[in-house]
Amino acid sequence: MLPAYHPLDERLPADLDDPYPLWKFTDERTAEMASRHWGIDVVALRFPLTAAQDSLVEHARTATEGPRQAAKEGWSYLDALDGARAVELSLPTTASGAHPWPRTPL
Repeated sequence: MLPAYHPLDERLPADLDDPYPLWKFTDERTAEMASRHWGIDVVALRFPLTAAQDSLVEHARTATEGPRQAAKEGWSYLDALDGARAVELSLPTTASGAHPWPRTPL
């Protein structure tokens, strides 16, 4: 199923009929509960397709040949090195509570 609109943003309702967004939604609610109940601080980074640059180039080629699937995924991807850097930068945070990013809408 294609998203209701592009570009995708946090206002787009979650497609909870699909196992992947349902899993993300559940994880985010669990993090919020753990933060409230046990005082655990959580920063959750939700990455799109994450791979090495050569794999992403191949993915782009495939997306060009089959744009419907790419549209379903929001044409999103992340170089693995950038993902690793995001994790590294999130570790020393002083944020308290549960902070999923980007957040799955209710």
